[in-house]
Amino acid sequence: RKIHVLITKPAVKTLAHHLALLSAARHHGVFVYIEHHKRYDPAYADARYKAGGLGDFNYFYSYMSQPKSQLETFKAWAGVDSDISYYLNSHHVDVCESMVSSQGFVPVKVSASASMGVAVDLGCDAKTEDTISLLVHWVKKNDASKRATGVYTASWTAPQKAGVHSNQYFHYMASKGEIRIDQAKRGYDVADDGLGNGLMWYNPFYMKYAPDEEGNFAGQGGYGYVSFEKFIDGCRLVNKEGPKALETLDKRGLPTLANTVLTTAILEAGRRAIDEGREVGIKETEGGWELI
Repeated sequence: RKIHVLITKPAVKTLAHHLALLSAARHHGVFVYIEHHKRYDPAYADARYKAGGLGDFNYFYSYMSQPKSQLETFKAWAGVDSDISYYLNSHHVDVCESMVSSQGFVPVKVSASASMGVAVDLGCDAKTEDTISLLVHWVKKNDASKRATGVYTASWTAPQKAGVHSNQYFHYMASKGEIRIDQAKRGYDVADDGLGNGLMWYNPFYMKYAPDEEGNFAGQGGYGYVSFEKFIDGCRLVNKEGPKALETLDKRGLPTLANTVLTTAILEAGRRAIDEGREVGIKETEGGWELI
């Protein structure tokens, strides 16, 4: 049907499916965009830019969580059709990969560990993990002596009354500097007697629901909105210029299928590392990438 497609992150769960989608999208000349909205968080976007001037990538640690109440919403598929790493680690894996790929760093092997017990006690499937940590080894393509480590942790069994819907932070270290970001509380809290725990930290930077002075929607600057806007802009460009515009969009560094292949590779490798109890390699081939 040749329809442009917006996909929630991650695009798919396996590298093979990702590459198949990429091939189909190119064949039909359509724009497929992955909704990795954390790329447009102002602090994250600025950090990705500044990382380019801090020398070679050396270390990355990230954490992202949501309260266990989310499992009531996700109970039908949590631990059955997907896991917490696909759901939340996909954010920081993508942010890190997009920060370091321009330096020539690629992931070469992944190991993983998972904790269990809380989600199962809440009625989720017996296979449901609470927290998953990925350990990713990175190597610089043109200088194998340059290596880096990435640790990505995600949980959906965080406390109910933490005051935030999502804790999210990372530490990036390079040869000439480091970056630390904590985007959980953002310096904005509201105390309300009507709230169960009385105090909440909100995130109006993702989506601002307060209307403008005329009562109209005014959330266009939120990074959640901007992410969708980038997709619409891409669709318009392809509709105007044809399939040749797809290469232009890839070069802009948008989260397209082509620019998120390694995010999927890392996430699948992590899943397989847990299931198979081993370290999983990521290898570049003539046709793209494969897990070994």
